[in-house]
Amino acid sequence: MTDGEADMGSGSPEEASFAQRNRLVLLTGLALALALWLLYEAGEKGLLGEPTAERSSVERIAWQLLPDGSQFAISASPVVSSSSSMTEHRSAMRCWPQDNQFSCVSITKSSGALSALNVSSYSTDDLPGYLLPIFDQDGYTCSTVLGSPQESIGNGSATLTSNQLRSLDDRWSRKFVTRFMAENRVKGQWFDCLTVLREVSSGSLETLGTTLITKSVLP
Repeated sequence: MTDGEADMGSGSPEEASFAQRNRLVLLTGLALALALWLLYEAGEKGLLGEPTAERSSVERIAWQLLPDGSQFAISASPVVSSSSSMTEHRSAMRCWPQDNQFSCVSITKSSGALSALNVSSYSTDDLPGYLLPIFDQDGYTCSTVLGSPQESIGNGSATLTSNQLRSLDDRWSRKFVTRFMAENRVKGQWFDCLTVLREVSSGSLETLGTTLITKSVLP
């Protein structure tokens, strides 16, 4: 054995262990980076179970001032879900100025394998620049699925109670909705959701911007 060969093999056990740990940390880091990249790619392609909207189809909206002082906007083109059903979603919103805020009614129409209308209401400080589909059951909302209307009260994404309607005479009273939301600490308030749903179901999303819908639908 030469002097050089003896020097190459003369490292202490502590140095060998340190080098082995370094290699392990490097390999672990590379594996983590690869896993994160694969998760990112799966999310971008809608492979993680939650349908995602195509970014290219989301366009900035233009608000239209209506004679009653409210503002109306409708999405110019549908947002397409990346799921296999290829469901299209279009949205419309109408906002009335109230107490230095805007009180708004929002509608999302879904068409494809499952046809649905979702109506909700909320307050905002500023008019949004984009309209995205709204499906959460936050507060008091109403909807139709395949033509069957219902009203719901939810907290976030969970529905707390719902009412399948055979006719508008079966609707909840404003008093019940207000009391239930207060007793169960649900944010939001009652509004005349079913009137909006009826008029839009009989017409189109553009109906939200007509005189058939007035500020009287708000509390």
